Amino acid sequence: PALLALRESPLLLSAWADVAALPQDGTATEKTPAAPVPVAPAPQPEAGGPLAGLHILLDPGHGGTDEGAAGCAGQSGPQEKDLNLALALAARTRLTQLGAQVTLTRDGDSTLTLNRRREMLAAQAPDLFLSLHHNSAGFDRDSTDVGGVECYYFTERSAPLARALSQQLGSGTGRTLRGARQDYYYLCPAVLLETGFLTSAAEYAACADLETIWAEAGLIAQAVAEVYGRTA
Repeated sequence: PALLALRESPLLLSAWADVAALPQDGTATEKTPAAPVPVAPAPQPEAGGPLAGLHILLDPGHGGTDEGAAGCAGQSGPQEKDLNLALALAARTRLTQLGAQVTLTRDGDSTLTLNRRREMLAAQAPDLFLSLHHNSAGFDRDSTDVGGVECYYFTERSAPLARALSQQLGSGTGRTLRGARQDYYYLCPAVLLETGFLTSAAEYAACADLETIWAEAGLIAQAVAEVYGRTA
């Protein structure tokens, strides 16, 4: 089942348990045991859905020894690599429900170089490559007022999806809409989504919340369907 790894991953269940044990103000504390977070049952893919025939390669950014952006909880809570993977697993399920064929660059806590990701992109030749990340602000400034959703693209053919993702995630989560921005990334053509700032206590807590992760996954699927979906 598409959600099997998400349901049974000790890494992610532990990460969510860490978040549940954090104080409400987002300050870091020693890890304390927390009850496992319940995960929704795996849905069945929808045959002949609006995304049928579309091959999507999802890339949970970072992984393994590359932890990604440092969050406001430090080592007391899940790292960016964990949250990227959680969102990718949930997004895979939502996109599969709409009929898409979805593959992942990683489905566990493995280290992948940019060269390896580029090899996978070239080998699979998907219709869409979407890299999922979480953002951070520099520690040389007050990060409490820095937050929001932004999406990067390079080629013009990726611009409509970048705009749709920004709009869906911004309006759906209530976070500041920082917009779609054209920039060069090593992996092109691609769209890179930054769903929230881990240096913001409020956004860190939201991005690590299981219900919010599922909601964000649904918004990602809606954005993809808006641009690539078939109409009856």
